[in-house]
Amino acid sequence: MSSFARAKARLHASILSRLADGTADYLSPAGERIASGVRVMVDHNLQQQGPEGIFLSDAVAISWASADLPVVERGGIFILPCQRYLLEQPISDDGQMPTWACMEQR
Repeated sequence: MSSFARAKARLHASILSRLADGTADYLSPAGERIASGVRVMVDHNLQQQGPEGIFLSDAVAISWASADLPVVERGGIFILPCQRYLLEQPISDDGQMPTWACMEQR
């Protein structure tokens, strides 16, 4: 791993240690528990780009360290203590911290 990659990994670890909204379990689309205790950041009122400009949506963005959970699939579920989030589509991934748009399940 290059020194830049190590620095980036340390940066993401520092961000998650200070800004994580809690830990979550991840279930595959088939309902199989893949990971437990994944530190996640949850951002409500996600802004998305549409044909008429930027708008607020009901979607929620969830970010985590790829070292904790390297692969997820559309239809997977993050379970936090009081919420469940269904993964819909990737928003960004810099190789260290992926972010997916999710819908809250009630």
